[in-house]
Amino acid sequence: MLTWLKFLLETNADDAWYCLVEFGQFDADAYALVADGLERGVSSAAQHVARTLFRMDGTAYAVNEVPLADVLQRLVTLACADATVGDNVDLALSSCLKRQSQRPIAIDCVRTLGAGPDDVLKRFDSTFYALSEDAALFKEVLTGWLLSPTASFNVISAALNLVESNRAPAGLDEALFAGATPLARTKAVRRLLGLLGDGVALCQFAADIARMVSLGDAGIELASQMFNLLKDEYPRATEDFLKPLAASALRRERGAQVFRGVYAIVMTWKRHLERLPKRPELHIGDADAMAFKTARMKQQREIHRGAEAMSVFASVMTKVHIAQGHRFTSHMQDGPSPISDMGHFSHAVELPSSELSDPMRGLLHRMQMRGTSR
Repeated sequence: MLTWLKFLLETNADDAWYCLVEFGQFDADAYALVADGLERGVSSAAQHVARTLFRMDGTAYAVNEVPLADVLQRLVTLACADATVGDNVDLALSSCLKRQSQRPIAIDCVRTLGAGPDDVLKRFDSTFYALSEDAALFKEVLTGWLLSPTASFNVISAALNLVESNRAPAGLDEALFAGATPLARTKAVRRLLGLLGDGVALCQFAADIARMVSLGDAGIELASQMFNLLKDEYPRATEDFLKPLAASALRRERGAQVFRGVYAIVMTWKRHLERLPKRPELHIGDADAMAFKTARMKQQREIHRGAEAMSVFASVMTKVHIAQGHRFTSHMQDGPSPISDMGHFSHAVELPSSELSDPMRGLLHRMQMRGTSR
């Protein structure tokens, strides 16, 4: 049987590896060939091994009862090196993450992804979807990456994007963060400030640090430094976040002194800015704004006409005019076609103050934050 499967590897490798993987669950010699394929990084072998993990519920694999941790870690390593293996390994890792017996093994594998390729969250999207549903576990993994000197900035930034889009919770694991050295904690905060561009999420991280009892005064000082930076970069977000926390009913809460102090500074600056004299001549009027918009639209039309004239594809593509308006009609087979109004939707994001006043300074500041967090 094995002799025939070895011959089949040369003519129909995918089917041969499927048979070897299934046969290897009961035969030691067959699994030896599978283990050799995994060691050599054969993608077909890795894919079929990953698929067998869906029906497993223990911590040993195949006939030799090889530790599942070794097999799963090898699959994750291959998926990081070969994107074609990623889908199957991602589903296998996410399924292990949901089983109590295999959960610790899967978590150890997820931790190693911090040093993976830049698109690791895309390759393991099912895994990180399951991870983001568990707030405590996501905070533990994110905190480990922020404290790790070998974690990739691109991977950390992708994880923080989940927080920014409200797909994952904003916060840190207190045990891990408090157990790190003061220098490691400072570098982790610098990574947050340098990689995350959402004022509300950064305020949540700062408040979470302030509430960590095990950090003592060091946590209060670190949170105070964060809020003093955030009030300058994101004044509106800082004001909205601290307003309920600065209420008199919460004065005994840990970190309340920081919340009230920074909120008082924000409101003082806000009052100073509101007292500045109005200078209408510094603001563009409606007529000037319309003239500027009309000129820009005319310029864009000229650019489009020039590009269309020089485009090779313009002559072979069909031009379709799309109707625009504020209503839409639902065409029904029976009865009248109702006309409905479209709803209005808008979303505002507060840009960092340095991006508005001095973009280059803001860019250099964030680069410095990332550079000093290595």
